[in-house]
Amino acid sequence: MREPPHADRGVVRAPDIDRQVFVEQIVPIITNKVQHVTLYVSANDQALLLSEGFRKHPRAGKAGDDLVVVDGIDTIDVSELDTVFLGHAYYGDHVLVVSDMFHILENRMPPLKRGLLKKAKGGLTYWAFSK
Repeated sequence: MREPPHADRGVVRAPDIDRQVFVEQIVPIITNKVQHVTLYVSANDQALLLSEGFRKHPRAGKAGDDLVVVDGIDTIDVSELDTVFLGHAYYGDHVLVVSDMFHILENRMPPLKRGLLKKAKGGLTYWAFSK
C-alpha cells in the first residue's frame, strides 16, 4: 500500500548517479514520498559526460539515448538551451530553467502550461525546451 506523500513537489536536477540505480532504486522511493517529481536532464552536460566515461555507466541526468522517462516523473530535456562552460549548472544559471522551477514549485503548473514541447519515448511522455 502506498503511503501518503510527504511533499507536494520535488525537483531533481542533473543527477550524477547511475541511470539504472536511479530508475530501479531511487525513483520508487522519491515517487512514494513526493506527489509531483520533475527531473531536469541535458545532453550538453559535460560534467556528466566525463562522469559517464569514468564510471562506464549512463548517468540519470544525461539526455540522449539513455534519457530517463518513467511513470511518476516529469522529465524535462534542456539540451536545446544555450548553457555555458560545462553545462552542468544550467538549473541555477539559465533564466528559463529557473523560471520553470519557480512555476513548478510556486505556481504548481504542469509542463504543458509552462510552454514546454511534448515528446515521447517508449510510449511515455517527456518534455523539452525549444530554442
